[in-house]
Amino acid sequence: MEQSRTLEVTPPRLLPGLHSPSGQG
Repeated sequence: MEQSRTLEVTPPRLLPGLHSPSGQG
């Protein structure tokens, strides 16, 4: 269950599509 935490700790900069849909569209 450490993977779930990694996603929460991971900054939005690495996942612009997850936190910022505008970046992909």
